[in-house]
Amino acid sequence: MKKNKYLEDFAERLDDACIATGLPKTEIARRCGFNRKQLMRMANHYSMNSFDVARFCSVTKTDANWLLGVEL
Repeated sequence: MKKNKYLEDFAERLDDACIATGLPKTEIARRCGFNRKQLMRMANHYSMNSFDVARFCSVTKTDANWLLGVEL
């Protein structure tokens, strides 16, 4: 199944946020309260809820609107 542009952009922004922290993804995931596999699922949009997004944004100091591609 081919991902649509929104999902590709989300995965790219999630990866950019991880890189900007300078931390390994395993450490980011640990600080979020989940494992690296869950973080990768989030990037692939398999398993994502608002609580996970909020924790990820808090740990990476990322704006949720930016991460989700919301333009205000």
